[in-house]
Amino acid sequence: MNLEKSLFKKIRNTAAAIVMSSVFFGCPNPNSPAPSVQEPPHLTPNAIVLPEYNSQKISSVAPDSITLSQKIDSLSPGKIIISDITPTTPQGLLRKVTGVSSDGKTLITENASLEEVVDNYSFSSAQELTPSDVRSVVLSKGISPRLSAEAFNFKYDLNNVVLYDIDGDLKTTDDQINANGNISFNSKFDLEFKIENFELENLTFKNITTDSINITANSPTKFLDTRKTYKIIHYDFKPFVIGTIPTIPPIPIIVTPKLDVDLEVYIKSSSLITATLTQNADLTLGVSYSDNSWAPINIFNNNFNFQKPTLPDEVNLGVIPSQELSLWLYDRAAGLYGKLSEYADFSSYKTDKIRWQIYAGLFGDIGIDMGIFKKFIPSYSKRVLQYDKLIDSGEIQISLPAPIIHTAQIQPGIEGKDAYIRKNGIPNYNYNNNSIVDIHYFGYDENYLEVLNWSPSMTQFEYEDALIDFLNLPLIPNNSQISSAKIKLYGSGFTNYLTNPTIRLKKINSDWGERNVVWNDSLIGGEEISNSVVGDEGWYEWDVTSLVRDWKKGIPNYGIALYTNGGQAKFCSSEYPDSTKRPILEISYY
Repeated sequence: MNLEKSLFKKIRNTAAAIVMSSVFFGCPNPNSPAPSVQEPPHLTPNAIVLPEYNSQKISSVAPDSITLSQKIDSLSPGKIIISDITPTTPQGLLRKVTGVSSDGKTLITENASLEEVVDNYSFSSAQELTPSDVRSVVLSKGISPRLSAEAFNFKYDLNNVVLYDIDGDLKTTDDQINANGNISFNSKFDLEFKIENFELENLTFKNITTDSINITANSPTKFLDTRKTYKIIHYDFKPFVIGTIPTIPPIPIIVTPKLDVDLEVYIKSSSLITATLTQNADLTLGVSYSDNSWAPINIFNNNFNFQKPTLPDEVNLGVIPSQELSLWLYDRAAGLYGKLSEYADFSSYKTDKIRWQIYAGLFGDIGIDMGIFKKFIPSYSKRVLQYDKLIDSGEIQISLPAPIIHTAQIQPGIEGKDAYIRKNGIPNYNYNNNSIVDIHYFGYDENYLEVLNWSPSMTQFEYEDALIDFLNLPLIPNNSQISSAKIKLYGSGFTNYLTNPTIRLKKINSDWGERNVVWNDSLIGGEEISNSVVGDEGWYEWDVTSLVRDWKKGIPNYGIALYTNGGQAKFCSSEYPDSTKRPILEISYY
């Protein structure tokens, strides 16, 4: 009794890691139909169920040999040894003798299968694991037994369970991922198989889990980008007999459960996130073998709830607790295998709002080492469940601070590149190195004399367009965004015929030289970018934001052209004596 209390006390101090997961074991099902009457099974003649007095002669057991303290005459090559749980065979034995040493004290062995020892039998067992079945447990900190009236075998509270600590110092808490809440669960396993004429006909293995989980997870406030897996709990259970095959003498079916609980954590965040996940689930994972084929089994009914998280910034936080169950059959580290993982994934991203979503789900794997049941058939391992669900999503309105606007400009001196060119009139003439650039549209007579009193009856017209290339943009950071860009020119003289002239701006399509450029219809092209009405002496502006953004992206910059459809405007060039009135390119950015 004291031993049982001691074991139970260890269980009650366990649960560090059952965080959001549960898998494992079983109890008899009172609703199962009564088994049909079957013929008594018989041992094969070469199978020997060791009586206790012979089991006591076993000194040690290795993976491929058995050492005896005293020779046992009946154990010769070809014999199959079956042993119950004894002090010298604590997990039982199912071995075939392949050789014997000269003194008879060392047996060379290999694993045997159940179909080699019994002719006909249908076996069925349902088992439920309880705290009294635990032999030893290794747990992490932060979990305590939960005192409640819930009908669960295992009930735990999670109190600030540290899942990850950046600096490894538990005294600093702003760099930790931790969990709080509670978890309760019951688990079972079912095993059924049928042997006919020393052949395995069918086999079914199931894990049945019922759980209730309420977990609140918190991410650290420091930046972290990592993905790690931690072993947070390890159970060793006592070997036990789950049933017998009623031969004479009977064959015990012995299992030794082992359970590892891992917790995978992945996070990318620089801000605190708090989220709560609640789940109630009934889950059956399994596999069946019949007619040399396999069929997965997954039956589940679950209910996810998720409280809206606090998401002040971009974050991705995922927690995947997994339980990996191994049922050793006899003394071999193989047999039945099950792994159940439950996960929650919190993520958000920021644009003009913070948009967030929470996914939760289940996935399960099942495996069977068929060597314990049937020779010469491959083992089976498969993911039998993959379930994902969007639990909730939404968005949080945020007020973005107004960006800080910076301004940069260039105002070239005499090294600047500008000129004006004329169409008609004096053809192929270049005007550069002038203190002004002239923009002009007018009519003239047959002697190329300008007619000041403009009339629609004029049949000959002349154009003068200004060309300006600032060569390089003002220096601004590569990752900056341009909010606006302007070209500023100082107007020094204007002529209007009907109304104040409108000076229009286009981009230049190809490279040009300041001293040799002449009129070329293909030089200037595209749509008008902006315009400005001029009249009095002073500064005038043209919006070139879209054009400068293109130049910043790498589109070639050949400068801009200014023209008019009526009147005349003169602007100070880069050679103008007063340097404060020379052309300016101004960019505002953030």
